[in-house]
Amino acid sequence: MLFLKCLAQAISERGLKLVTDVVPFGNTLHEIARNTWEYYTRQRQVDHLRGEIEQLAQSSPQQIRDEAEKAVADLPTEVRTPIMLYLQQVPGVIHRTLRRPDDPTGKTLPDQLTFQKSDDLIAFLPERMPRFKPGDHPLPGVDWELVELLGVGGFGEVWKARNPHLPGLPPVALKFCIDATSRERLLTHEARIISQVMTRGSHPGIVVLRQAYMKADPPCLEYEYIGGGDLAGLIRDWFSKGTPAITKVRQTFMPLVEAVAFAHGASPPIVHRDLKPANILIAGTSFDQPILKIADFGIGGVMAAQQIDLTTRGTMHVDLLVTGLRGSHTMLYASPQQVRGEAPDPRDDIHALGVIWYQMLTGDLSQGAPTGMAWTAELTKRGMSQQELQLLGSCIESNATRRPKDANELLVKLQTLTSDVPRTKKAPIGEVEPPSNASTKAIFAVVIGAVLIMFGLAIAWRTGPQAVTKAAGTAPKGSEQVTTPAGFVVSGQVRVILPDGKNAGLIPVGGEIIIQSPSHGPFTTPINKGFYRLDGIPSGEYRVAVSPEVLKVLEGKMSNRYARYTKYQATPLMINVQSGNLEHDIELHALVESE
Repeated sequence: MLFLKCLAQAISERGLKLVTDVVPFGNTLHEIARNTWEYYTRQRQVDHLRGEIEQLAQSSPQQIRDEAEKAVADLPTEVRTPIMLYLQQVPGVIHRTLRRPDDPTGKTLPDQLTFQKSDDLIAFLPERMPRFKPGDHPLPGVDWELVELLGVGGFGEVWKARNPHLPGLPPVALKFCIDATSRERLLTHEARIISQVMTRGSHPGIVVLRQAYMKADPPCLEYEYIGGGDLAGLIRDWFSKGTPAITKVRQTFMPLVEAVAFAHGASPPIVHRDLKPANILIAGTSFDQPILKIADFGIGGVMAAQQIDLTTRGTMHVDLLVTGLRGSHTMLYASPQQVRGEAPDPRDDIHALGVIWYQMLTGDLSQGAPTGMAWTAELTKRGMSQQELQLLGSCIESNATRRPKDANELLVKLQTLTSDVPRTKKAPIGEVEPPSNASTKAIFAVVIGAVLIMFGLAIAWRTGPQAVTKAAGTAPKGSEQVTTPAGFVVSGQVRVILPDGKNAGLIPVGGEIIIQSPSHGPFTTPINKGFYRLDGIPSGEYRVAVSPEVLKVLEGKMSNRYARYTKYQATPLMINVQSGNLEHDIELHALVESE
């Protein structure tokens, strides 16, 4: 494959030190891309490059190894092995760059993607040589086996790992802290924050930190694996098809704020300090809405501090063409106070959220906080209200005192943009129950034990005066209240959905539905035979939650295949009660706990 051969030649010319050092290439990557482009276009029309990139994305590991071996065959013996390992990383980088809702595997190229200059190659090139390789078991006494390199940077490496002895277990993401300075900070300054994150409990919008191997060499953090790409890929995908609507951007942005608000609600607040599109992962979609999860809570300060230090001291200029295209250039999102080295403050995260919001609106991942007034005029033309413009502007203020004080305040202000109900007090961000192990018991024959965490749920609804509740024969007992003139009925069915998208036939017969807004509630009602009903609900936008309860099977005996589903997850979502009754069906999406 000509592309790999040209890339191998470009790397070889940089010398043995480059390919044996486990440090980021920095600006060298720009030069490698330029030379690769030059060698390739001398021998073949650039139109062929697109086909070779897609072929690499779709090749098997063995095919990649064979092609990499051919590509280094003519190089000096001492550099063949390290360059071959570097080339084997390329498909993984291609997958990460191309992952998007239309193709979560990242194995196809969007029709709009073309290669017109050497800089277009940068997003598809690994940033440095890896320390580990697939098949390694880097944690002594732990069964995780490395499968695929997910990312590299100044902090270290992130790998997808599996348990070869228990193939039914879901894979995990292992983040290794290889940089010596970051390692020292992680062990001394950030251990308390990591502990706080792990004991805080889980939130559906935050990637779960499952384990910390602080005494390992190098130290390693184990996270749940999220394989659907990141927000940078989603933004690129949006703008390859046109310009997204202001409301679509806001609806996608609000769950991010809600997740950060959960962290800011801790005591003391957990401040991320490295929020950026590359750290916001896509866990799938629900009703055409992306399910976003924020990664690296607990270590964002370490990662950001390293990049800020290297950039401000000039010891390594992190090329914006490399990191900007990937939505990972920390300096674009860091607040002025963070750059100056001031103590962590929730308003640092507000600044980063403001930049992310702006990039979601404009599609330009290479630009940080906007300056001047032209951007406000442009967004006004697209239909953004003055209130929303002012809120976005306040998030990216250089003066921290002019920003919302934390994500809870920002969330309340965002909610005022989507409801006519005045918001006069802070939206409560409740504690989410820490995950618990569930067990199966016999009730009628079998019962699934499941702990449900507080969350908003992916739903389908219809509103209007013509909307009606469920038939009286299926409505919960004790909830047949008379609807007052000042309120409406919110009702619906609660269903359990298997990973294949089918209705499991499992009916929740216990627990409560809870809805609350900053101005009204909480309103609660029991789930009865899979249905619920709330009466007298004033107009407004409400957060939906389900209390932790046991799910029971209505019928006599449950198939063994259902026993695998012992955890349930859904997407955060707000419901809007406006001018009539609301029928609101709740779906609990089952996860496989064990095979």
